[in-house]
Order: sequence, then C-alpha cells, then structure tokens
Amino acid sequence: MEDNEDLFTMIDVRTGEPFVEYSNDFLDDVQHGNWICDETVLQKILERDHTSPQFYCGTASNLRKIFPFFDKVFLLRASEHITRQRLSLRGTKEFANTKDVQDWVLDKKSAYEDGLIALGAIVIDAEGSVGDVADAILHTVDSDN
Repeated sequence: MEDNEDLFTMIDVRTGEPFVEYSNDFLDDVQHGNWICDETVLQKILERDHTSPQFYCGTASNLRKIFPFFDKVFLLRASEHITRQRLSLRGTKEFANTKDVQDWVLDKKSAYEDGLIALGAIVIDAEGSVGDVADAILHTVDSDN
C-alpha cells in the first residue's frame, strides 16, 4: 500500500467527523468510534494482484459493505477466556488493552460473531497457536484451488 493511501478512518458517531483525539484506552471513545474502511482504497488494493490470494486482517464498522469484496471471509473464533487473555497481552494504546474496553468487547462478541456467520463467514477455531490458525485458513483456501 502506498503511503498516501489511508485505508481506515476513525469516525466519531456523535459528529460524523473523524475523531480529533481518539484513544483506545477510553471506553467512551471506543463506544463512539466507528473504524471505517475506505471502500475505494480497498478496491484499488485488491485490484493490484489477481494472481495470488490476498488477505485483509481485521474488522471495520462498515464490514457489511466490504464483505462482498472477498471470495471468503474467516471468523477466527476463540473462547471469551482466550480472547481476554490475548487482549490483555496487548501494549498500551492498542485496542482493548484495558479491562473496561475488554468487558465491552466481550459483551458484544457473540452478536458480532453470529452476524458474521449469518453473512457467510467460515469459522476457524482460533484457540491454538498462530501457526495452527494460519494452517487452517490456508487449508481452506487451498481446498478450493
């Protein structure tokens, strides 16, 4: 991706404008922030290479709009215990590194996952190591080629 391409913008849902001072540490900011993926920039990125699989890792508040850009979408599902444990290992300023934000995330986890599954996401067991998860994704991608 070129330096001048901004794929994401954090929007304050109260104003509809980009956040001026956003912090992942503050639950109020997290609750009022929409992490928006620029569909035009994403489309340009995806059009650059059609010869090999491309992976978009993460989520966005406008996920339903970008979901159709992909042949497959994977939901990496882990238990609440593992999810909290992994979030707790994040450094300062990273998303959900505080207990109150983790509680909020975990409260929404089930509905979020159910929504992705309803859209056709393929569930991958993410309880294991990063290598095991990557192998499961690559196995699913390879099985269709």
